[in-house]
Amino acid sequence: MYEHGEGTEQSYDKAAEWYAKAAGQNALAKYHLGCLYEAGKGVPRSVDKAKELYADSAEWENEGARRSILRVDPNWKEEYRR
Repeated sequence: MYEHGEGTEQSYDKAAEWYAKAAGQNALAKYHLGCLYEAGKGVPRSVDKAKELYADSAEWENEGARRSILRVDPNWKEEYRR
């Protein structure tokens, strides 16, 4: 919602805050938070943190997270490739 300004003013800071709150229980929130870290939107840019979040999300069968981590780290664990 905040990331794209859907129904509210767009704010990467607020998007990161809400994704972080949900990330403990939600693989999709981890993926979206990883996207923000990779781009440095609303949080300091950190490809390492993005990879960590993508990996956690990919373990829950999130295909977008798998594609993202392979894009930033082609040598990522082979067992997650499809």
